[in-house]
Amino acid sequence: MRTLFILLTICTSTPAFAGSIEKVIVFSDRAEVTRTSRAKCSGGTASVRFTNLPAGLNDRTLRAETSGGATAIGTSSQTETLDAVPDARLAALREQLANLEGQLRQVHADRAMSQERQATADAYRSYFAGVIKEDMRSKNPDTKVWTKAMKALRSEADGHLKAASSLSRTQRQLERKKKAITLRIGHFSAHNSRTVKIVDVSVKCGSNSSPRVRLSYVVPGATWRPEYDFRFKVGGRNKTGLGTASLTVGALIQQSTGEDWDDAQIVLSTAKPQLGSTAPMPGKIMVTGRKDGDKRTLVQATEKREKLKKSSGPKVGQVSGAELDDGGQSFVLRLPRKVSIKNDGRPYWVPVDRRTLKARSKLVASPLVSAYVHQVAELENPAPYPLLVGKMHIYRAGTYIGETALNYTAPGEPMEISLGLDEEVRVKRTPLKKLNRSASFLSSIKHIEHGYRVELENRSGVPVKVELRERVPVSKIEDVRVDVLKKSSPGYSLDRHRGLLNWEVALKRNETVKRDLFFTIHLPDGWKIGR
Repeated sequence: MRTLFILLTICTSTPAFAGSIEKVIVFSDRAEVTRTSRAKCSGGTASVRFTNLPAGLNDRTLRAETSGGATAIGTSSQTETLDAVPDARLAALREQLANLEGQLRQVHADRAMSQERQATADAYRSYFAGVIKEDMRSKNPDTKVWTKAMKALRSEADGHLKAASSLSRTQRQLERKKKAITLRIGHFSAHNSRTVKIVDVSVKCGSNSSPRVRLSYVVPGATWRPEYDFRFKVGGRNKTGLGTASLTVGALIQQSTGEDWDDAQIVLSTAKPQLGSTAPMPGKIMVTGRKDGDKRTLVQATEKREKLKKSSGPKVGQVSGAELDDGGQSFVLRLPRKVSIKNDGRPYWVPVDRRTLKARSKLVASPLVSAYVHQVAELENPAPYPLLVGKMHIYRAGTYIGETALNYTAPGEPMEISLGLDEEVRVKRTPLKKLNRSASFLSSIKHIEHGYRVELENRSGVPVKVELRERVPVSKIEDVRVDVLKKSSPGYSLDRHRGLLNWEVALKRNETVKRDLFFTIHLPDGWKIGR
């Protein structure tokens, strides 16, 4: 009973104060927001009110703490319905929409007038055709009048066509703008909610008359994903070689939580709170098979990396959770300065970190994958944290090259980043042989031989070196063996585990070099060839 009396005294003893956002931790599908305010103590107690909080916040995640020797006794929340919250951005958008609708009405009126004039011109054209037909029967037809009238009608028709084309183009532009503004108005209206949360924090002040109170809560509707910029410039006037690289780690942050994050410290986390705390339990593994007559089948599979599914990312105004591949290690990234992220669902790009280092570029040709020679940069991840899967924008010597996908890269792990095509070096791959030799009288093994020729042509004015990459099959079965034949061009290195075969090819100016690859697959005679 004494405790109840103290709580009632605390909750009614002091006025309310609204708190400002201090910190936001953004997860892949939600955010934890921390607000701060000052308590005004009276009689050793205070109640701090945090108003206009998002209606969608999770009440179970409300946590309060104090500083300066004070104690947060507890929190209580309620939902309140307010009048429509005024929003200057929404008013400006509605004004733009009204102006566009006025312009569209004028365009429609001009088009109606143009169509009416066109109909009048068509009527005159029909009338004039009849007059010419009658005049042609006379002995002395006035052809000069015909010519003058026809020119006037043609000029009138051309003018109507140009006017109609211009009006149609203007109408399409205005309708596109109207659609975009209407979508933004719909988004703002959806979040211009009249329902808000109000949270009261009860504080026991102790000896502190004005302790700081922090309130944290978790709210849905927020996400982030990484995006990178990579800049490289080779030293001197060389085509490839040692140069300076700059890696900028950035983040695209979106939120439609119901509140603006103004001048807040943003922390990005790869933790996945949606997974819960239940320990994983492996499921049952079922092994099945099927019989294909009395023969086994050799199947060759190829990973086509260029056809991997690309991520389109969340649409504007529709914030959905992002898939963050953190390699099983959760970590956080703190933005170097405070930023503001508005409650509009739009992606905000913010820089997180920047690293400058030395890197080396080289020319790489893999004709089985690409018909072009690429310039790539070799380096190690310079950041003390992993680089997550994301989009990377590439700049070479200050020029934008394009974008590529970055795979998960651990700290210090080697990286290879494409710097675009080198059009001065050409590559061509031609099949030379595909021969199936059946088992002989003395052996039960049959052989499948393949042969390819790769031609590299240097059309630049300087000597170059190209790393030529080919592949050979990798056998995962003891009964099947793969051999690279001696008639292949020498000087290669072979990684049998990955099935990669590389040549370092030096080309002089305007020189063409050929490299041949021959390999044989040996397998039992009872096997058949599958695709």
